[in-house]
Amino acid sequence: MSLLYEIAKPVLRRSMKKRMEEGIENPYPFVYKIEKIQNNALPLKKLHRKYSFEEKKVYDVPYFIMQPPEKNPDGILLYFFGGGYCKPGKSSDFAFASDIAKNTGKEVWMVWYPLFPNATAYEIACAAADAYEEALKKMPAQQIVFYGNSSGASLCFTACVFLRKYRPNVPLPYAIVAHSPLMRYPTEEEQKRMEELDQRDVIIPANLMDMYKNHTDLFRYGGFYEFMNPIDQDWKDFPKMLVLFGEDEVFSAFLESIILKAEKDDVSLETYVGKGCHCFSAVSFLPEAKAGRKIIYDFLRKR
Repeated sequence: MSLLYEIAKPVLRRSMKKRMEEGIENPYPFVYKIEKIQNNALPLKKLHRKYSFEEKKVYDVPYFIMQPPEKNPDGILLYFFGGGYCKPGKSSDFAFASDIAKNTGKEVWMVWYPLFPNATAYEIACAAADAYEEALKKMPAQQIVFYGNSSGASLCFTACVFLRKYRPNVPLPYAIVAHSPLMRYPTEEEQKRMEELDQRDVIIPANLMDMYKNHTDLFRYGGFYEFMNPIDQDWKDFPKMLVLFGEDEVFSAFLESIILKAEKDDVSLETYVGKGCHCFSAVSFLPEAKAGRKIIYDFLRKR
């Protein structure tokens, strides 16, 4: 681990993990506080001064398009931010999306999907599917990839499950890049492994999924009950995948199940366990992010 990561660990633990632990213990004030954050407008004028992007909407869902330096983009990447399906995307997502476009030659669409508690799981997945169908008007499925961090990484899988269930005639994208995905309510074995990793994880508590499982009045399915368990659905003919975890994060407990699932359903899978925390590649100030981004960009540049 880098010295900077070791210095950052106690800060991350206080600022992120402690707040999540408080949220798990008292989810109603936690979610309502986050709901206020959702209502804060993105500083788009400020972001436009720093990054070049177009503002678009599909139905009521905003998305922001970043072009690569090349005149002819090498495909479209749909970018799904993280935040537990509660916290909205932030300015740092624009920085990461810009870096992806620059290093892969892909046109990046940042999809600002709706969030709990006002949206249902069905509506969240539907928004991702709608944005994807909009991208299909511009490029074929063989040139479109889903990328996501944390819950956004889970949405990459969930959107494919949604398309299979509700829009079976829509072709799936050619690839998924999922960074630190939340894959299901943990099995007993996975939960045990999470608890073993809990002291090392500085962002995600081992019992996070209890909040979603025990408070379905806040985290409503809207009839799409597969939403929280994409790994338990059919992955036959799913896109090829790259899945990344940090070695210090509790969600790495899902890695073995992902490998077994991909083997069972004959899905092409590459994996990478990096030195660092949850979604370490997105934490740009950490040296650990550089290695993760290289893995992601190399995967995206090849066919």
